[in-house]
Amino acid sequence: MKSNSDIGTDYLQYAKAQAKAEAELEVVRWVRITIERGTGSQLTKLHTYELPVAMLERWSWVINWRVARYTCEQPKAPVSTCYCYEYRYKGKRVGWQEDINRLVAAKAKHTKRLRAVEEYIASQQGNLFFDPATDEQLLKAQAKLKLAEQDIAAAHERMKTKFNNMIQNQ
Repeated sequence: MKSNSDIGTDYLQYAKAQAKAEAELEVVRWVRITIERGTGSQLTKLHTYELPVAMLERWSWVINWRVARYTCEQPKAPVSTCYCYEYRYKGKRVGWQEDINRLVAAKAKHTKRLRAVEEYIASQQGNLFFDPATDEQLLKAQAKLKLAEQDIAAAHERMKTKFNNMIQNQ
């Protein structure tokens, strides 16, 4: 059973694995910020920004300034901001966001499973009866890792071909 101090470490490990997968895939997270006025069907788009998530913190003052400006122009009309996150492959917007999300998540899960296998092997080092070649639990985990690696390689190749086809069609 995990202690209370271990609760956030799983999330942090997954986030680190996801960042590593994004870097390996040359995928960058972008955010589209839309500033709107009104409610429901009376919604009017006032301004839109598109920038990498890494720049969001540095540019937040510009967004806040713009919202304040629109609020001052018409104080009674509600002004809202909408943040939409997306991945861009090699800096280009692509229409297959779901494929990229799945690939990044699969790579992150693979990294997390690989770390768990390594921890299991390290925990069994003092066990005289532990044999990595015959341990059933370890063999099952390694077989799943091999399947996951094949799936990731196939998905990565599919992404490359889609990207190359997109470039050729332009």
